[in-house]
Amino acid sequence: MDNLDREILETKTGETPAEKIKRLFGKEGITNNYAKHMLTGIRLYINERNKSNPNYYRNQESFGFKADGTREYTRDVILSDSEAADPATVMRKMGFDPLMWELIDCKLTKGNWDTTIKDKNNEAYTKTNYSYRVSIKVRPLGGSQITTDALLKAIQSVDMNNITQHIAKDSNYSYPDPYMLELPILDVHLGKLSWNEETHGGDYDLKIAGDDFSFTINDLIDKVTLANYQPEEIVFPIGQDFFHFDNPFVQTTGGTQLDSDTRWQKMYRKGIELLIEATESLRKIAPLYIYWVPGNHDMVLSYAAAITLQSVYAQSENVIVDASPTPRKYHLFGKCLIGYAHGREEGKRIETIMQLETPEAWAASEFREMHLGDLHHEETREEGGITFRRISSITAPDAWHTEKAYSGAVRRAPAFIWSKNRGLEAMFYSTITKEDFHYEDDK
Repeated sequence: MDNLDREILETKTGETPAEKIKRLFGKEGITNNYAKHMLTGIRLYINERNKSNPNYYRNQESFGFKADGTREYTRDVILSDSEAADPATVMRKMGFDPLMWELIDCKLTKGNWDTTIKDKNNEAYTKTNYSYRVSIKVRPLGGSQITTDALLKAIQSVDMNNITQHIAKDSNYSYPDPYMLELPILDVHLGKLSWNEETHGGDYDLKIAGDDFSFTINDLIDKVTLANYQPEEIVFPIGQDFFHFDNPFVQTTGGTQLDSDTRWQKMYRKGIELLIEATESLRKIAPLYIYWVPGNHDMVLSYAAAITLQSVYAQSENVIVDASPTPRKYHLFGKCLIGYAHGREEGKRIETIMQLETPEAWAASEFREMHLGDLHHEETREEGGITFRRISSITAPDAWHTEKAYSGAVRRAPAFIWSKNRGLEAMFYSTITKEDFHYEDDK
């Protein structure tokens, strides 16, 4: 269908038939009634002509339900080239959650019109979307899906009596200025499987990841306590690829296949135990603020974990869990404003998003930082009055990172001490050294 066909078929508000004939064909002096008949005839011709074209779509939907639970849908969908190549995206466009439905068959037939748009942030860049007739056949995942009941069973299996609290070492000196402790233990990738002989970064599995996470939390608490800092409050961001995968098929939220040594139920249960253990240790020191920030690996399960913590500590006066669905979170402490994002989707827009999303806190602050995850190594830069920090990770490299040569990063996690009036006061690190690496012989 060309542009003239679309112009004829579309109705322009406030334009008479005679005006339309004049605009499209340059014919003047035609009455509205005659012009109306002309347009009707032309539209009938266009429709009949296009019906003989196998790529002609009439925006009709069809669907069917089978006795075995499968469903078949046919619908016209607008897709870019990259979207058309991604089955998970096609499923979502058709209204099916890839976590809840299994794709049996999918057929895409490109239509006869396209739409080209300009990127608002880059006028030189254009994007073309195409019409597709999509026929899809799906069935529910059944007992293997991550359902609310399955999550509840995993939560109920956590033995609260076995949750341990770390007792921080005592100290005699205290600093006069109010302080805040921040513990961004990001990109843990609980459930990842790594083999040292393949990666040279130590073995990594569910048990090792849990041990490393607990060691890191306790090590940082001890270092902060021995330095005599007594924080007024603690910030503990969670999510940020805390879990390695997000569905029963050991895939990321977006459908990337991964390596793991465990089932999602065991991973989720262990994650809840670790987060409660850390919360119990931290809340004994000072009031605790927990912020959920989604990662690209674990958007569903980390959100479920945040909701679980919110429920567990609903009646607690010194634990506040922010599980709101916004992808970025902000915390204001005196003159210090710290933002959290995974840092994968924002691009250069991350440089101005803090001012737009939290203008009042921006105005009240003097020291501003954005703490980002995703890359597993440390980077720091300043731009527009904000320090941007990529936070390092304690996770071991897996086969994919080794193949792509994304290796060599120091496995460590930081703790930040913030002065209410003077900004960042101190940093501590907990490092997983080669002497701490786990190997198959150790198990």
